[in-house]
Amino acid sequence: MKTKQFRNPMFVSTFFGHSPFSALPTWMIITLITIQSVPGGAGEERLFTIPPACDMPSLTLSDSGTHWAALSRQAGSVSVLVDGEIKGTFKEVGPIVFGPLGSQVFYCAQEEDGRYSLVAGSSRMEPPFAVLPDRCTAFFSDDGSSCGLGLTELITDAKGEKGPGRYGVVWNAKWLGVWQEVTYPVVSLDGKHVAFFVCDGNRMQIIVDGVPKESMAVPENTMRIKDNSTGVVSVMFSKPKIVWLQDNVLAYVGPCPKGWCVSKGGQTLAEYPCLDWSGGNALYSEPVGQTGAAIYSTSLTTSSDGAGLVWWVCERIEGKKVWKVMGENGPTGITTEMDPSWNPARPSLWLASDGRTITYVGGQTGRSTICRGDWKSSAFEIVGPPVFSPDGQKVAFTAQEKNTLVKVVGDQRVGSRYTSTGLAVFSPDSQRLAYRAKMKAGWHVVVEGKEGKSYDQILSGPVFDKAGRMSYVARQGADVFLLSED
Repeated sequence: MKTKQFRNPMFVSTFFGHSPFSALPTWMIITLITIQSVPGGAGEERLFTIPPACDMPSLTLSDSGTHWAALSRQAGSVSVLVDGEIKGTFKEVGPIVFGPLGSQVFYCAQEEDGRYSLVAGSSRMEPPFAVLPDRCTAFFSDDGSSCGLGLTELITDAKGEKGPGRYGVVWNAKWLGVWQEVTYPVVSLDGKHVAFFVCDGNRMQIIVDGVPKESMAVPENTMRIKDNSTGVVSVMFSKPKIVWLQDNVLAYVGPCPKGWCVSKGGQTLAEYPCLDWSGGNALYSEPVGQTGAAIYSTSLTTSSDGAGLVWWVCERIEGKKVWKVMGENGPTGITTEMDPSWNPARPSLWLASDGRTITYVGGQTGRSTICRGDWKSSAFEIVGPPVFSPDGQKVAFTAQEKNTLVKVVGDQRVGSRYTSTGLAVFSPDSQRLAYRAKMKAGWHVVVEGKEGKSYDQILSGPVFDKAGRMSYVARQGADVFLLSED
């Protein structure tokens, strides 16, 4: 599932309905005429020049970098520009995101007459609740055929009266409901279904395509947090988690009579009396070791194609906390003394498509390693999420040492030291590695350890096409360029 977050990680779809746009002001028409697409330097094509009235931080591009959108503010109104064309003018607009295919933009907006709209391309849907434009999150199926929005802080309905809940979910143009608490919606591998947990304070329930499924009591020892301004009691910080497996089989970590369980296809695989400390990534119901093993609920992981299921648990052995990786058939034999939530490479656990090969963050607190099978990397202060080459033979990751970042492939450092880096990407033949990185002079795309031209910002990429051609989109001042090389 592809996810595009607006701000809060709360969540929804293809909308219907349409209303005419306001007439374009003269100053906007003149601005649009200045947008150009002319050649730049070698391998560099200028895609467009950002209009002066555009809000630079709002600029966003499609995954391919071939489409762009931004907000333009003038005289108390906000216009949405997509590829240089004004698509609508509003009182306020939340952040814009592109769908996976780059053909539609999604955003929440408040109309100039005070009404609210959820916008997908040229279609608009008026929600039954007041929506904060910057409190929406879009999510999509990988092929872009299905999509949704999650809406937070639905305090009042369209008439200003108190609403029945705080969080709403829309899926393929259908309102699924509004609840007090909702976990992040998860799209099935075939892109046809969506599932999430809801909670009313005492019970949790799984919702699939808007239909209530399993209902379970919240364990008494689960931490609850009360919002004094609304009186709402929250328990979702305990982080139940859902994943989809092959053949649309649903697996989850959720409450059960004995505490918390791992379930697959309606069958319980394991039960644990409590959740465990997770460095802010989850809250705990009880101290570790007093009632047995504890599960790190948000670590529940499957492979990209839904083969297999693994998760972290914690036990006290001879007075020490020991973390173990568990699987559908019991312990996998992987143990570490480092809390997997301590390192930013969360969830610190990855499963290959064979459903057996496990990669994880190991080591001890303060020194982390990437481990895969019998191999493990050198130890660093912090390690980032690993990226695997298409042939499965190489692993690349970011490592932090002395407040600087380096890229590592296996045990070999690639490139210089940087102040910030993006996720690395391998070429289709697994022979080249590319990533964006920031140095004092600006942002560069680094290929095989060699920094390219400096820009103010790398907006999109780098990416490799099937033929191995690498491209990315960069900004220098108001000019945005598409760069490519074989």
